[in-house]
Amino acid sequence: MSQKIVFNSAVLLGFTRTLKKATASFSCSLTKSVISSMGWTDVPECATGASLDGDLSATILELVPKDKEMERQSINVAISQIYKFELIRLELEGTKQGKGHRQELRFTVALNDSKACRVLEQYMLTIGDGKGSATVHYEPQPVQVPLPGAAADSQEPLPGV
Repeated sequence: MSQKIVFNSAVLLGFTRTLKKATASFSCSLTKSVISSMGWTDVPECATGASLDGDLSATILELVPKDKEMERQSINVAISQIYKFELIRLELEGTKQGKGHRQELRFTVALNDSKACRVLEQYMLTIGDGKGSATVHYEPQPVQVPLPGAAADSQEPLPGV
């Protein structure tokens, strides 16, 4: 069954296309719900930059502008994966250096639709660098249940070897 995760304050940073693939880059706020959904441990406030583990096998990306008047510009794009999660620390504008910062999450989306770049370009031209929400519908990855009697770090040889 499909689940969803919402990335708040999402901004489309750009997109690329080759003959074999198309990708889009996004930034968003790092929220507790995203940290929990991705299974990450608490990310410390002092972190200045890091690659975060994980990826999502996803099906649909919904982009909805934050501005109520622009909501009708919402789009849906078929995607296959979200990966390359990176934590970035940015200084707040208008503050002394080192006196204020925020953490931003950046990630890459593998596009699955041949017309996705056209749709994203129209979205980018209409919304600009405006923020919105990016809702991703994904399939949870199966978790291997430990087998009874098998230790996770056991490296014993097989009998008869």
